[in-house]
Amino acid sequence: MDKQFPSDQNVFQDSSHLLKLLMKHVPYSIYFKDHKSRFIKINKECANKFGIDDPLEAIGKTDFDFFDIEHAQKAFDDEQKVMKTGQPIINLLESEGHNSDQGKHWATTSKFPFYDNKGNIIGTFGITGDVTDQIEAEEALRNSEKKYRAIFNNIQDVFYRTDSRGIVSEISPSIEKYSGYKRSEIIGIPVTNFYYHLEDRENLVRELQKTGKVTDYEVRLKTSGGELVYTSITSHIVKDKSGKFIGVEGIMRDISERKIAEKKLIESDETLSKLSEQVPGTIYQFQQYPDGSSRFPFASKGIEENYEVTPEEVKNDASKAISRSHSDDLNRLMESINHSFRTLSDWELEYRVDLPKKGVRWLLGNARPKKQDDGSVVWHGYITDVTDRKEKENALNKTMDIVSDQNKRLLNFAHIVSHNLRNHASNISMILSILEEEEEEEVKEEFFNHLSTASDRLNETIDDLNKIVDQQTVEKNIQEIDFKDYLSKIKEILTTEIITKKVAIKQSIPDNFTINYNSAYLESILLNLISNAIKYRHPDRDPVINISLTVLNRKPILTVSDNGLGIDLEEHGNKLFGMYNTFHNNEDSKGIGLYITKNQIESMGGSIDVESTKGVGTTFIVNFFNR
Repeated sequence: MDKQFPSDQNVFQDSSHLLKLLMKHVPYSIYFKDHKSRFIKINKECANKFGIDDPLEAIGKTDFDFFDIEHAQKAFDDEQKVMKTGQPIINLLESEGHNSDQGKHWATTSKFPFYDNKGNIIGTFGITGDVTDQIEAEEALRNSEKKYRAIFNNIQDVFYRTDSRGIVSEISPSIEKYSGYKRSEIIGIPVTNFYYHLEDRENLVRELQKTGKVTDYEVRLKTSGGELVYTSITSHIVKDKSGKFIGVEGIMRDISERKIAEKKLIESDETLSKLSEQVPGTIYQFQQYPDGSSRFPFASKGIEENYEVTPEEVKNDASKAISRSHSDDLNRLMESINHSFRTLSDWELEYRVDLPKKGVRWLLGNARPKKQDDGSVVWHGYITDVTDRKEKENALNKTMDIVSDQNKRLLNFAHIVSHNLRNHASNISMILSILEEEEEEEVKEEFFNHLSTASDRLNETIDDLNKIVDQQTVEKNIQEIDFKDYLSKIKEILTTEIITKKVAIKQSIPDNFTINYNSAYLESILLNLISNAIKYRHPDRDPVINISLTVLNRKPILTVSDNGLGIDLEEHGNKLFGMYNTFHNNEDSKGIGLYITKNQIESMGGSIDVESTKGVGTTFIVNFFNR
């Protein structure tokens, strides 16, 4: 039995909703004028261009109130010609000179005759796009990395990052515009505090766990005053180099205006059809029946750009357009449509199409459904191409990754400088203290030799650090190092500590064993492990440190063990390598040495483990290369 398609009157019964959606959603100026070229209605975008807050302020005014006389007169003459001939003016390129200090702008304008219900021309209506803003926006997105921070601080969308516990660790200042919260009021707070419905958070986490990312995922948040805000989130899971989950980061944008606009009714069928032909994207009505078949009762000419099909080709069967969906997104698209069909919830999705001519493009669609008497559902909505925006988002994300990586390298370098040089300074200070108090010339001569050696090792360390600065990255400063020879240099740096604390160092290192490693890292690692063994020695026995190097599967493994105080791993094991964590009452402890050591080893592709018994001693096992 043939389906009973709705009449044209039913199909467009909500057309006023579509016009209002168009007036608010499309980023172009739309206006209506009477026969004397006085404004009778403009949209918000047009009001912004005129420099007024409320579109109602323009009612009764003319172009002479907003533009220079040359442009205003030209516009008046064109509109009189349109009303006289009934012929529209399409895509007219013109220069607009504002009365304000905005200067001249280039824009494209289309003007049409405006008819009353009896077919009489009573004025004009048109749509204007500011080409100048578009050019400036494109140039802004090509700014260098130097301008990244300015983009971050002024971006209209909201960039955010949370750690593995769901605590907000970073968010852009633009959040204040949408939520009323200041940036400082959000960072450090659980993200769950800002959800209007916690089920949105739970659903988002489930989606992230499935694929590792979400695109244009809608969640409901609340402002500082407790009001509802609709947002669209594009985010992904962040992992460290070892594959461990460390947080989530993404971009969020406020779509509340669009959600409100989708719920407004539209005013004129004829005006909608003509305006929609000049608007980028597709204004449409999509109808799906209980058996799953579907069609587009109405689609603007923009569907030819978005899907490379004509409105007539999909008027009675939508399958040709749906078949253009990218194979990876087709199931997700159909699931979202079916969900909206069942629940009558607003539909919105960002998805890809694979077109015969243009190839893969990103589309953003949104619509409001309405149940029909025959059991079908009709959606009134809008589809636009967002490929350029997706590419810009990807470029911004890459820039952010580069900046984050550079910050990590700088922080690592700062730790190396402060921690490595502190060992040298401590050694030299102790030798000078001994020399100041010692009276025997023979002992003085011995410690002057130690001082000379300490000075040489300090110069070598500074030279290594200078090489790192020259190469602009710590990880690239790789060289072949004789391990036994290098260990001897480390012991020379700690000579005074070894002598005064009566330290016995036993080592088992193969002769002529070399390792390709960063010299500054290796010095820092060995200094930290050996100096810690001395620092946390047991008060009832002389310290003994055993250092051995073995090779397993052609990869070197370093073991450093001591007979010191030991560590209660059940109590402190999970925070042993954390920053600023200390486990003994040693006033020299900074709680940063093991954090730096672990960071350096892992950045070179290795790992570090620990075995310890309180009161007996500690053993550190370093796998220099896991990869």
